[in-house]
Amino acid sequence: MSNKKEDLDTYLDNHYIHRSNWLRAAVLGANDGILSTASIAIGVAAASDTREPLILATLAGLVAGALSMAAGEYYIYGITTISLILLGAISAKTGGSSI
Repeated sequence: MSNKKEDLDTYLDNHYIHRSNWLRAAVLGANDGILSTASIAIGVAAASDTREPLILATLAGLVAGALSMAAGEYYIYGITTISLILLGAISAKTGGSSI
């Protein structure tokens, strides 16, 4: 019985669903980046006659988007780490029983 419970507890440890998060984040991040950067470029191009403001605004939007995505991923990583630490503490306090 103990071996079967251990198998159920570790069933999803190496599952493919845990490996695909980076792909989802990359696809959605690229889509978001392309749309927001293109929107900035189109807006500045419509309002300006010269090329310099267009290039500056596009690069600024690209950097801002990259920093925003990095901050979001860092936040998610922190939340995940804290959750795992708390689950470990709860499991240790309850003697390893499931929550």
